[in-house]
Amino acid sequence: MTSASSGDLKQRVISAVLLIPLVLLAVWLGGSVFLLLVAVAVVLMAYEWSRVTGAASWRVDGLVQWLTVLSAIAALVMTNDFLIFSGIIAMGCAVAAVAGVALRSTNVWRILGIPYLALGSWMLCVGWFG
Repeated sequence: MTSASSGDLKQRVISAVLLIPLVLLAVWLGGSVFLLLVAVAVVLMAYEWSRVTGAASWRVDGLVQWLTVLSAIAALVMTNDFLIFSGIIAMGCAVAAVAGVALRSTNVWRILGIPYLALGSWMLCVGWFG
């Protein structure tokens, strides 16, 4: 059985074999290397979230997603203050909502990507830097 799904599985296994050592190295080194790993993961997750929620392209709302999450992570690492983190996420949601209205594509799922992406990233950073 050589269907498209078997090709997908092969690609996923190759990706895992290549990425697992890099992720383990970043976790072991910690600090800035770990933060860089989280930042790259946030950008990739925001891109994928935009694709899953039906964005025709990675427009302003996708850009707002990853900028907001990266800003919130930076605020958390620098101050370790949940209130600052929450404020940045709320502002990002507001900007994404305004951007969605301005683009006439108010897709609430894309806007909800901001807290969704931020929570997992925040938990990683709290676990490491908290």
